[in-house]
Amino acid sequence: MSVTDTRFPALLEQFAADLQSPNEDIRRRATDELYERIISQYADAPSDVVTVIAEQVQEFIRNKMANPNDVNENRAALLVILCFVCAGQNFYTELSNKLEPILRGYKQMSVDANLCELVVKLTCILVKGCGRMSIDQFSLDVPKALERISREEQHETRRYSGITILKEIAIAAPSRYYHLITPVEQFFEQLFGTMTDPKQYIREAFAETMQATLVVLIDREREEQKNNNSDITTGQDLTSSNTSYAINTESNTFLKAYNMAYNEAMKCLQVETTTKNKNTQREDRIHGGLLLLNELLRVSDVKFESICQDLIQPYSAPKPKPISYKDVHRSRVALTFERTGPLSPMDIIDNPEQSQIQVQSSLIRSIMLDNFVNISNQVFQYRQQPKSMIPNVLIRILPRLASLDYRWFSHQPYVDATMTFIYERINSHELKERQLAFHALGLMILSDKTNRINDTDSLITTTPLTKDMTKIFECLKQTFIPISSTNTSITSGHAHRRQNSNQSSSSSQQQQQSSINNLLPCRYSSPDSSVFACITMIGEAGPDASKCLDNLLEYLLHCGLNHSLLFCLDKLCSMPLIHTDTKRKIHQGLLENLRSILSNPLAYNPNLTNGQSDIILIALQTLRIFHFEAQAIEPSFIDILNQRFIEHDSVRIRIESIITITHLLRKLLLPPSQASLSTNTTTSLIAANKLRIKIGVITQRILTIGVTDLDPDVRYNVFLTLQDDFKQFLAKSEALELLFFSLHDECHEIRELALSLI
Repeated sequence: MSVTDTRFPALLEQFAADLQSPNEDIRRRATDELYERIISQYADAPSDVVTVIAEQVQEFIRNKMANPNDVNENRAALLVILCFVCAGQNFYTELSNKLEPILRGYKQMSVDANLCELVVKLTCILVKGCGRMSIDQFSLDVPKALERISREEQHETRRYSGITILKEIAIAAPSRYYHLITPVEQFFEQLFGTMTDPKQYIREAFAETMQATLVVLIDREREEQKNNNSDITTGQDLTSSNTSYAINTESNTFLKAYNMAYNEAMKCLQVETTTKNKNTQREDRIHGGLLLLNELLRVSDVKFESICQDLIQPYSAPKPKPISYKDVHRSRVALTFERTGPLSPMDIIDNPEQSQIQVQSSLIRSIMLDNFVNISNQVFQYRQQPKSMIPNVLIRILPRLASLDYRWFSHQPYVDATMTFIYERINSHELKERQLAFHALGLMILSDKTNRINDTDSLITTTPLTKDMTKIFECLKQTFIPISSTNTSITSGHAHRRQNSNQSSSSSQQQQQSSINNLLPCRYSSPDSSVFACITMIGEAGPDASKCLDNLLEYLLHCGLNHSLLFCLDKLCSMPLIHTDTKRKIHQGLLENLRSILSNPLAYNPNLTNGQSDIILIALQTLRIFHFEAQAIEPSFIDILNQRFIEHDSVRIRIESIITITHLLRKLLLPPSQASLSTNTTTSLIAANKLRIKIGVITQRILTIGVTDLDPDVRYNVFLTLQDDFKQFLAKSEALELLFFSLHDECHEIRELALSLI
């Protein structure tokens, strides 16, 4: 360990250049590699070594952050801090005490908005890890943040850092944050100044901070309501009037704050339309007011937000990156923070837990319902705003309004107006606008269906949106562009409008599609993931929508394979309202595609392109995701994987093949149903015996790969996938001999798995 310690500064310098790179991908890769080195060398370091290393890290950070104007060096220092605080509790505590004051001072001088956000997040992480009661340091941060967002502050980065500090404290220490912002009305007066900030990104940061603040307030509101209900239930001498008074008195503080937020939003939406010399300022106020109104609506209907989280957010998840066996092993043994360690330090920064929190305030909901007519009338007048920032917020608000009170919404001309607005945005030049439009289309259809089911009094008299799916089907169909037309001039009006916005990415998409076509002939190019999200929500709308889905299958099953498509089809197959015939067609179409890919001689080529490797990996994952019948996967897919893929030249394909084939074998090991046994017992027993022999042979071959493969990731995954259900095959002498041999593997993680199998 001491030899490594003397080389530690050189280790930091080795990664410093890449950590300072302006290229985000290079920085992320360097961060992950440094984190991996730290974990492998210092995960179990004694306390004296941790102290020495922490001092060296502190010196490195001081040098890199000496000049606040050098953004790249500053960022490198922050990424080094992030790697170490994720590497284990000892480093976390030691560095928190040493580095928290440095970052606190740096916050006063930071000049880059993105860097400022990273500093704030790291500061909150370090404060929570300090040995002293540093949580009280937030009592200094909140007043400083409020000072930065004051109207007198001219520097936009300082305004942005101020609003970001408030959000991160709300997430990191909600109880402390609540006490620091009380009285809430006074805090809101200062916070609402950023709602009309001249910079759009600061107004959007205000919306995020408002969301975090509302979550804190609503949690406290619910706690007080529980206490009130408990007191009222146990009190014997409270009259009904006194009870009502007690509840109103306790909730009065929250009600005033929420009413203030609502009034402030409406004030921004009621700006003078005749003002010409301040048109930009007027648009900023409208945008800010709509953002605040959207946040209030988000906490008024938790069911709607749950739908968004379940049916929309998975489509925007980043593409899963390859992970090493060390990552997998680390997540299994939970090294850091007394919980599973992150696979990448950037996961802590990129995936805040706050985005997953869904709450609902009964008080805010009542305010929104009481003022529903006024809100609807105000927001609908801004549908024709030329700047995209206003329609982009509006298209998020309209489905939320519809879901909140669809009965009233449908009695006004608002449903037709909303659908017209959505169709206009679907034809937009901008990809972001089209994505929001398809999300809104699916949400409107889902709101229409849900509210009609709950409308027991038959008060909704308008025609259901799913009654005539022709226009909706046309909107979805036109996103599946025929492959032949992507290489020639596009002559249709809609395709021509979209061509301009897609020019920058069209060549790369065509190259990827060409690679896929070599393995799987495709008739159509795959649309954006928002289209698949829309189709998923349409599937939830019941039998009327199923007819549309049957027509869409022609396009869905002939546009290649990707994660968004698979998530969509998997969701559709799990929906009880989807016809069984539709689900059967999906399974049959997928199996044909998988057979086309995995049986293609090009799939065994050692020189696969990245696009070809990706499509093979997705095909292997598809065999695991969907619940195909055993007859569909045996023997064809089992034999293909066993003969051609578990020893493929590509490491990633070998790993996925081994994981997939063991998953399929595990399904075949399940006991057959009583009905199948009773038909012909003798034949069934003979077939079952042959199958067991075949599974034993394949298991032995996989175990041999786990011992002989040169790549540790492959060997690790072999022993990991054989952990359960294969004991009867591993108990044989040949298998035991290989298991004992694997106890001498150079990787201790593999030795541990082999020992657990023995």
